[in-house]
Amino acid sequence: MTTKRGHKLCVEELLVDGEVVPISINRPLLLLVSLHCINMLDPSLKVQFWKMRAHFIYQRVLSRKAHSVRAKLGVCMKELENAQDISVLGITPVQLYIEMGHVHSFYREVDRANAMFQKAQQLSGLHTELTGVLGVRTEHQSFKTA
Repeated sequence: MTTKRGHKLCVEELLVDGEVVPISINRPLLLLVSLHCINMLDPSLKVQFWKMRAHFIYQRVLSRKAHSVRAKLGVCMKELENAQDISVLGITPVQLYIEMGHVHSFYREVDRANAMFQKAQQLSGLHTELTGVLGVRTEHQSFKTA
């Protein structure tokens, strides 16, 4: 399906909730096949993780946020959050929480994203702090700001 017609058919198949997929997507067939294949697998924890990844990539390809894709992401993330043994995924819990934090951040769920990032930070032992420098930005500014 390297023809323009095949490309257009794949893009049309990816349309959801009235959203538009940018025609500039390089290989829509790969995304389409991955979404169909991952949905046919048994819903194990590892499949839920990869389903979350595939649907998040799909959401980022769309021009606007799609409710149906968000619902599928929510199901996957709920399964992953309730999982007792994350080690079967083949990734560290830190990676999982960072990826889930990115999904929440994309949907502007700041509190949930921060909670995921803080869990990842605690598990990794990473300590951060935010600092700023006071100063003037223009020659006409009379007071210092951070």
